Amino acid sequence: DPHPSLDYARYRIVATSIDTGAISYTDVPGYPIGESSVVIQWDEQWSNFDVTEDELEQPPWSGSMLKLPYNIDVSDKKESPLDFALWKLTDDDGIKFDTEIGRGRPGWHTECVCMVNGVFQKHLIDIHGGGFDLKFPHHENEIAQSEAMYGTKLANYWMHCGFLLTDGVKMSKSLGNSILAKDVLQRHLGNGVRLFFLTTHYRSPVNYTEENLDSMDKLALRYLSSIRKADYKLQLNSMPEGQLLKEDYDQFLDALCHDLNVANALTVFDREIKEINTLSMKKDCDYARLGSLVFTLKKFSDILGLSFQYDALTEEDKKLYQEFQEAREQKNFQRSDELRPLLMEKGIL
Repeated sequence: DPHPSLDYARYRIVATSIDTGAISYTDVPGYPIGESSVVIQWDEQWSNFDVTEDELEQPPWSGSMLKLPYNIDVSDKKESPLDFALWKLTDDDGIKFDTEIGRGRPGWHTECVCMVNGVFQKHLIDIHGGGFDLKFPHHENEIAQSEAMYGTKLANYWMHCGFLLTDGVKMSKSLGNSILAKDVLQRHLGNGVRLFFLTTHYRSPVNYTEENLDSMDKLALRYLSSIRKADYKLQLNSMPEGQLLKEDYDQFLDALCHDLNVANALTVFDREIKEINTLSMKKDCDYARLGSLVFTLKKFSDILGLSFQYDALTEEDKKLYQEFQEAREQKNFQRSDELRPLLMEKGIL
């Protein structure tokens, strides 16, 4: 019978998909569940990985592998203090499997290597992520197993992210200061949450405060207002969106290609936002330039996972705007003052 832990894992997958969808994450084709992904073939009756039996290539960011860390318990079941469990013989209430060496479950380093190989069907992937605190022992032990079994380092790039803090303290369940994504998304915009993370480099710690999220919500709304107003100006004047501004696009991508430097990429984004704000206010607007700016900003937004959605103008909206413009030209200020709040509510003014 399925263990309750597997049901909970499936529940968390659904819940995570709902939360990440709210901040425009692209869904993935599958979510591996650790205990159901492991297949181990035993050549010998041992359940520890012996680091002395293989010549292991030390990761360039490592400061731990093949050294004796102070925080590792020495066990008489290990040939070396650095050996780690491939299989844990246990009789607790967790998930267990019957094997020829006894009832137990795989070590978590083994689980992750098996999931990588099972999902991607290859022994070397491009990018492997995780927190800084997983470099040792988890990631190094993943690499050790992959090198010993397949002769690969498991991943070409290791992206270690900084800690999520709450008012300057690391967020963790053990400290009781964790905040659920679903609760955050009830109080803040999806674009605001995404900008909150994007504006800090992934390797730096990011400090969660309500004030920080509030400021990102306001920034997201300013972006939406600017792009919508410029797009509406194009629609009201029957002007199409333009073409990609290649120089800006190249600068944007160049920033992202330098260790995912989103902050520098956002300087290009902000520069274009400033320009469309200026053009949107001009009566003698350069519509070709405005159209290209709107098109390029939408491309940037797609890359950053920002979703700026708004209704297209209806014929009624266009007639209302035309009536407003005619009232202004005829100096019918009473009528223009009546129409202005209606147009502002729609985001046209």
